[in-house]
Amino acid sequence: MARELRVVEVSDPNSLIGPLGDALAGSGPAVFPYMGATPKGSPELVDDQVALVVETSGSTATPKRVWHTAESLRAASAQSMSALGAPGVWWLALPAHYIAGVMVIVRALEPGGKLLAKDHTVPISVGLRAFHQSAFDDYPGIPRYTSLVPKQISDLLDAAESDPELRDALAGFERILVGGQRVPDELVHRAQSLGVIVTKTYGSAETAGGCVWDGVPLGETEVDIVDGAVTLSGPMLAGGYLGDPTRTKERFVVRHDRTWYFTDDAGAIVDGVLQVSGRIDRTIISGGLKVNLDELEDTLHGVFPSYEWVAVGVADPTWGDVPVMVGALSASRISASKKGAEEAQQMVSEAAALSLDQVQEAISRILGRHVVPRQLVMLDVIPRLPSGKVDRRAVADHVIHEGGNRLHHRE
Repeated sequence: MARELRVVEVSDPNSLIGPLGDALAGSGPAVFPYMGATPKGSPELVDDQVALVVETSGSTATPKRVWHTAESLRAASAQSMSALGAPGVWWLALPAHYIAGVMVIVRALEPGGKLLAKDHTVPISVGLRAFHQSAFDDYPGIPRYTSLVPKQISDLLDAAESDPELRDALAGFERILVGGQRVPDELVHRAQSLGVIVTKTYGSAETAGGCVWDGVPLGETEVDIVDGAVTLSGPMLAGGYLGDPTRTKERFVVRHDRTWYFTDDAGAIVDGVLQVSGRIDRTIISGGLKVNLDELEDTLHGVFPSYEWVAVGVADPTWGDVPVMVGALSASRISASKKGAEEAQQMVSEAAALSLDQVQEAISRILGRHVVPRQLVMLDVIPRLPSGKVDRRAVADHVIHEGGNRLHHRE
């Protein structure tokens, strides 16, 4: 049997609440949320078990259309709500056409749940102030939750360090789920120092968002490592990729009478805790040695926290591939300087003088000489997708074709 697929524009996230609720209840069409340009090639009808279609962000590959049943979405929500312990009021600060934003709405639709959506036209700090006031006025005593990407929580922490009101608003959340990409330990430590409770989440559109929290699988989620790759199984798995049975068969594999989703991530399970070391395709071979680009980023985030860092691999005729570090001064970190304009200007001056030698020395000291970057490219801003994730393809293209405002190179 077939079911209508309704395409829903979600610049106003509230426009998705009714249609998504109807899709989950089976009383309305399946939904395909989008923002901006109308999705091309969207079918009018889908299989009747389809409740939701979401398009992945495509930060490192061609975007895919992932479909979920009502049962998989409810299972994902039930697992997370069991871990949280009680329904509450959710702040939706993520775009509602990505799975993390959709799942905030699904959780808010649970009995006792409430939803307050951020106005997408205002800065995130302004949106948080508005949520804090509305939650206090309209839902006093009800637990508060939200889901953010690392860039969002980083910007809020920067501002909160010198703004007591914003710090109280952040600390007022019972739990802040942070995922969508690697979450640096330094970010978690900063949050904890301000009394903010942050949980690292791991998952994807194919798993209806985060199904592993702080390395521990939720509910019926199972994790395994196959040939070094992280695989996930459980009732929250998607049905596959809409209109792409070949890719579905490659990624959703039946093993031991269960369906497993094979991720692109490398990892290990240590004492029952999943440790994700990075994407498999984020490891390059340089001069015959492996270089983990995610590890480079994490290291420099800790050594030079006033910067945002992205590591890319670039083809080299001698070494095969070489690591290149791309940096941009963190505007939010500078603007949130506690001591005002004088300290901010000093931070800018010191940042402008950062050299390739300094970066190489730090990497060599911590990770070893064989992984030092061959180039340092400085940009005004790091390109990002609407979800807040780094647009790695845009960064790599910029390095290859344009360089940056400052480029240091060493053979």
